[in-house]
Amino acid sequence: MARIRTYDEIGKTTDAETALIEACRKGEPYKLGDGKRPDEGCKDDARLIRADLLRYLILGGCTKCPTEDGVTLFGAMITGTLDLKFKDADCLIGLVNSRFENAPQLTQTRCKTLSFQGSAMPGLMAQGITVVGSMFLRNALQATGEVSLSGATIGGQLDCDGGRFEKPDGKALNAQNIDVKASVFLRNGFHATGEVSLSGATIGGQLDC
Repeated sequence: MARIRTYDEIGKTTDAETALIEACRKGEPYKLGDGKRPDEGCKDDARLIRADLLRYLILGGCTKCPTEDGVTLFGAMITGTLDLKFKDADCLIGLVNSRFENAPQLTQTRCKTLSFQGSAMPGLMAQGITVVGSMFLRNALQATGEVSLSGATIGGQLDCDGGRFEKPDGKALNAQNIDVKASVFLRNGFHATGEVSLSGATIGGQLDC
């Protein structure tokens, strides 16, 4: 499948996508509807955002549509697969209270801050990710497959407070060999069905469970 690399390759957009593009141009957050997480199977055009369009915006857009401040989005139904493997986003990625059709792919990605708080996803592949600031998997985040952060480097905190991680037959939260410069929080309703692995982790602050 061809990637969106220029503004002209975006093609036909939903009203939600058009508004998101304009918000990203201005460096502003964008809220869809009431900003709450869409229900499973949502088909409402007012909530639908293509993952490949998000990729284009997160990676800075192009000269015709510069989006250097990244994406902060609330309440989206994200279709397709957000694939940022081996990419340097050099920005904030905030995909909050959203629902992902497929597990995001962030292996060896680099970004300033990463937030999936309140979102629902069928797992997250982020092995070796570098987050300059903090990473937020909190506030009722729901993952129904492995969340893999093995080998990640996080310059701030890893906050999973209130997150729900489910993989009964394996690792629900795989944080083997992570290097977190601040604290790791697994509190306030944190729930895991499956293994939580911190073997080999280096944590500069607290490990608070």
